[in-house]
Amino acid sequence: MTFVCAELTASVRLRTSLLLNQSFLFIDKLGFLLTVFIPHFAMEKVWYNRRAVALDALKRNVRLMEEDCTFDDLLTDKLDAAIAATSNFIGRDLRTIYELIGPFQSEVNLERDRCVHITKVRVNDTDVLATHWCHAEGKLIIRGEYPDDATLRIIFEYNQDIINAVLMHASALFLNPADSVEALPRASQNLLRAYRYG
Repeated sequence: MTFVCAELTASVRLRTSLLLNQSFLFIDKLGFLLTVFIPHFAMEKVWYNRRAVALDALKRNVRLMEEDCTFDDLLTDKLDAAIAATSNFIGRDLRTIYELIGPFQSEVNLERDRCVHITKVRVNDTDVLATHWCHAEGKLIIRGEYPDDATLRIIFEYNQDIINAVLMHASALFLNPADSVEALPRASQNLLRAYRYG
């Protein structure tokens, strides 16, 4: 009797083991099928030629009216020099910036970029209210109902520390042309230290 019970117990264990193995195999296959057939909506990074700081912003910083074009050429030269120096300091070309464009999704994982922040989120060229989206811990979450074929655009700007560092340097070059232009002002360097690559 004991021998028969032992055989039955061994048989039950074997069948249970086979069922578990088949279940795990099914789950593996299901995971593979989900990976293959569920679409992954990749966002395309589109780059634009646009300075980190606009000429009008520099005019305001040196107390000039935006309508006053007297020093536009000189200011543009100083702004380009400041942007070049800042770009070299942090290892990032500040003459360009990008947007992310792709099919709409309510949650988007974003790669870490310490130089920029999101300023606008657009669905089909309509701005999403700032209260309806949140960016935290590398993920953008958008609330609301949108068409399945909607297009999502995520718009970035350079962080204010970088903009202020460029403005300080460009203003110094414009207001004190006799000073050396070999290095960034110390205040600009302090603002940029957290963004320096390498």
